Order: sequence, then structure tokens, then C-alpha cells
Amino acid sequence: MAKHSDKKISAYNKEVLKKQYIQTVIGIVFFLVVRCLFRRSSLKPKHIYGFLAVQILSAFCVFLMRKMCIVKGANPSVKYSGVNFLDSTHVVSYLFDIIFICRFVTYTTSFSEFYYWFLLVIPLYAIYKLISKIIYPMLKNSSAPAEEEPALSKTQQKKQARKEKIKYAH
Repeated sequence: MAKHSDKKISAYNKEVLKKQYIQTVIGIVFFLVVRCLFRRSSLKPKHIYGFLAVQILSAFCVFLMRKMCIVKGANPSVKYSGVNFLDSTHVVSYLFDIIFICRFVTYTTSFSEFYYWFLLVIPLYAIYKLISKIIYPMLKNSSAPAEEEPALSKTQQKKQARKEKIKYAH
């Protein structure tokens, strides 16, 4: 049963990666067509550099997803399914978010350069996660005084249990 689910997971992951490649090519073609045909006068080197930076970021995320998709075991001929792309608890969900933000920026910057500012969402969200999941819990635990009772011996525990025992009046 486990091998069957590994096969399903692997097939799904490959299909997702195939769709990512196709969508990336469509985004690149769309940007180039709109920029070169309709907005050639506003095409400057800084826009080309921005476009390349966004595409490199997107390609890097897809490359990471591909690396996580298939894991080779101790025997190089045996491949395991790796990370399940359907599971939202892994880093893959953040990679999908980054890829979709990059695609949004690619499509929208075809019409206006203003949309490059949306790339700031990525580091701002990373800072938010860093503070909320790592820094804040560390500060919360370190600021709370540790009120631990000293360990009691067995006889002391028995004496304390006798004191706390409820006595019923007859």
C-alpha cells in the first residue's frame, strides 16, 4: 500500500512540476509580447533586469520543488516520492506562494512598473513568520520566571499526599 501511495504522490508531484514549467513559459511569453509589441517605448534596461530577477527567483523555487519531489535512497536506482505537494505543512506551500507572487508581478508589470513593489510581500511575510514563530516564543519563555518546585523524595511526597487527603466526618 505504501508503494502505491508513493507512486500516486510521485505522479502528482511530476504533474504539478510540469504545470509549473508550462505556466512559467506562458508568463515569459506574455511579458515579452506585451512589452515588445505594445509598450516598446517604456522598455528600459532596469525593466529587463527586474524581469530577469523575478524569473530567476521563480526558477529557483521550481528547482527547489523539483529537488524535494524525488528523493533517491541508499540505492541510486530506487527513488522515493519525497515531499507531498498536497501537504500544506511543508516549505513547499511557501514556495508555491513565492512562485505565484512572481507570476503576478510578471503579468502585471507588463502594463505598469508599479507592481514590482508587490515583491516586498515575500520578505515581509518571512519577517512576520520569524517573529511570530521563533522570536516571540523565545522572549515569552525567557521572560516568564521558572517557578519549579524542588523535587521531593518519596517519603516527602507521601507526607504531602496524606496532608492533602480529604477526611470525612462520620
